[in-house]
Amino acid sequence: MYRKQLALVGLALVLVLVGLASLACEPGRPDANPEVAGSPESDYPSADLTEVESDLSVTFTYSILNVDDVPAVATALEQFSVPETTTYALWTPRDLADATPFAGLLPNQLAFMLAWQDDTDAEAVLSERLSAIDGIRDFDTTTYESVYLSDELRVPTAEGFYVHRDEWYRPEDVARAVQLSKEAWTTFEPTFGVRITGLFRERPDAPRAGPAIVASLLRIVWYPSEAAWLDSRNFQRDPASQRRFAERRTIQVEGSGIALATNRAMPVPGPGN
Repeated sequence: MYRKQLALVGLALVLVLVGLASLACEPGRPDANPEVAGSPESDYPSADLTEVESDLSVTFTYSILNVDDVPAVATALEQFSVPETTTYALWTPRDLADATPFAGLLPNQLAFMLAWQDDTDAEAVLSERLSAIDGIRDFDTTTYESVYLSDELRVPTAEGFYVHRDEWYRPEDVARAVQLSKEAWTTFEPTFGVRITGLFRERPDAPRAGPAIVASLLRIVWYPSEAAWLDSRNFQRDPASQRRFAERRTIQVEGSGIALATNRAMPVPGPGN
């Protein structure tokens, strides 16, 4: 995806320096809360857990597109149709405050997600179809499987402030990371009025997959606004979720966690929706 070319360069050095067995919390990150990192698991309220595998037998492609004209290409993508696929979302650029600690899509970029019931040669088919659309200069695609979807193949929220965060874990830590996430969301969502859109794991057999020593998880979260995202950094309002998030950071590969902020283009009726 957009972050992989930069992240892969330093991965081997990072893993040697920090040691895979003792990944530490990153106190400098805006969502870090070191004071709760050691809270005992017995303090957690009960919550339903999730399995790492999703019940849906679909593959997701996530493509970052560099385009000449965002509105024109967005209109073309709203009519995009490939047999046995569903348009999951079209993510669009949005303005960010100067102090926002992560990037957004560039003004000439779109992010396009498709769900494939038949993923045979999905990336090749997608590449051919996207290349035929006027105004798309180039694109980069990553293939995922779903771990958690809030509303199956429908994004349940409209326009807003969507944060797409890419995190890496050792494969043996993925189940724990997912478990902690789902437990945290049971209080995080109602406390701050946000919605988890979905959690996705990059397929290790995908053409552009990362190194086998890490598993890449993409988490997409909807906030009503950038101000609402900032409010969710108020850890004292929901200490239960922050204990879980703090523990999850201890098993995250240091240096991962790059975030991208977008809006969402609302679909119009068409063959791809």
